Amino acid sequence: MQRSKEIGIRKTSGGTKSQLFFQFITESGVKTAVASLPAIFVAYALLPEFSKLTGKYLDTNVLLSPVSISIYFLLAGLIALCAGSYPALVMSGFRPIESLKGKSIFGSKQYLRQSLVVMQFVIAGILLIGTAFVTLQFRYIDEKPLGYETSDRYRFWLPWEEISKLAAPFKTELRQLQNVQSVSAKSGDFNKTKFRIDGEETDWIYYEHIDDQHLQLLDILLKEGRYFSYDYALDTVSNIIVNESFVQKILKGIKDPLHHPLKLRDEVNHIIGVVKDYHYGSFKEKIEPMVFFLDKGTQAGMIHIQFKEGRSQEGLKAVSTLYKKYVPFLPLEYESIDDFRMDHYSEELTEKNIITYTALLAMLIACLGLFGLATFMTEQRSKEIGIRKVLGADVAKIAILLSQDFVRLVIISLILAIPIGYYFVRQWLENFSYRIDVHWWVFAIVALVALIIAFCTVFFQSIRAALADPVKSLRSE
Repeated sequence: MQRSKEIGIRKTSGGTKSQLFFQFITESGVKTAVASLPAIFVAYALLPEFSKLTGKYLDTNVLLSPVSISIYFLLAGLIALCAGSYPALVMSGFRPIESLKGKSIFGSKQYLRQSLVVMQFVIAGILLIGTAFVTLQFRYIDEKPLGYETSDRYRFWLPWEEISKLAAPFKTELRQLQNVQSVSAKSGDFNKTKFRIDGEETDWIYYEHIDDQHLQLLDILLKEGRYFSYDYALDTVSNIIVNESFVQKILKGIKDPLHHPLKLRDEVNHIIGVVKDYHYGSFKEKIEPMVFFLDKGTQAGMIHIQFKEGRSQEGLKAVSTLYKKYVPFLPLEYESIDDFRMDHYSEELTEKNIITYTALLAMLIACLGLFGLATFMTEQRSKEIGIRKVLGADVAKIAILLSQDFVRLVIISLILAIPIGYYFVRQWLENFSYRIDVHWWVFAIVALVALIIAFCTVFFQSIRAALADPVKSLRSE
């Protein structure tokens, strides 16, 4: 717009439309190239952090390979062409007499520019809505009672072939360590099998072999009956413990499940205890029926340790030393129960981080577009602003007048973004059996934040235009 008279003079002096078009495309290409070169080095520097963010290993050498660089410069050329085509076509195609009279090159219609800004804010709004609900869902996962305790509790494996020989003496010595509160063991995670109950075969049911301290170590509460004990001979032979879901789904909610005879496989077993349901698995799955058998010392090779409060690090060092005594040929690989629990959501956590950073970048880019449009519009309306100031309009009124058009664009963007965001949020939350509700106030807060950011972006430029000296904009009239 500021070069309109220059282009008008060049056209009246014999400059052709194609010459002007390629001039502006070239200028766009130079700007893109200037941006592209440092972008390569920034991408190279940030690639290790990006690999951590995505959970994928990305080799920096691939980024600088001839093929990658060729593709990169091809994309840069396409960007330059797309970005430069519109102004090149407009500026090379207008009539020079109009520019020499002081008329705007771009006319009064702003549909394309406004549509691009709306599209940017729609994308940013969708991502902000997604970020808000993903964050709230993970807060729900963190804060919802699990039905068992995870703090200061760790787990690790004994070698499978050594369980029957090592488990009992190893647990005995572990209990004697200064910082250890409790020790237990169980078989592997989420074993499944089918049982025959009342002559009918069940669906796949979770089961575990545990020792007599495992449920107590995790603070899994009894609803009725008792825990296992090696003092009762039948506990290792035919007695079992089940969870509430087993009673409800498999036993059809019978009122007195204790000592109810069940033929599991080819043996008759009796329920001696019912534990409350707990979220040992993922919130993406409903709590399933569970059967516990008391281990006979042959299968419970996953050791669980509860340390005294705040003494986990010191305790782990002592455990590592003791582990080397029993298993000198393998390093100790342990994990906290908290880490094990959150491993179920590794993909969702990666999505959360990616969506969050992408939302911030999208909002930044949208604000840059809005700021550019605000700058363009205030330039076009500079004489109008000057006349308003001469007639007595104060700075605040002019700033609000200039800002309201842009805020209207953001409101349109949010009206489009909210239903789209709602759809994707609902689809994502469907992955979880236990999830938050889609509350309207989250959309309201996201909309308010987006409006505040947009208003602050354009208000600065509006204030600057309103404070400009009207004499400078009107002296040519």
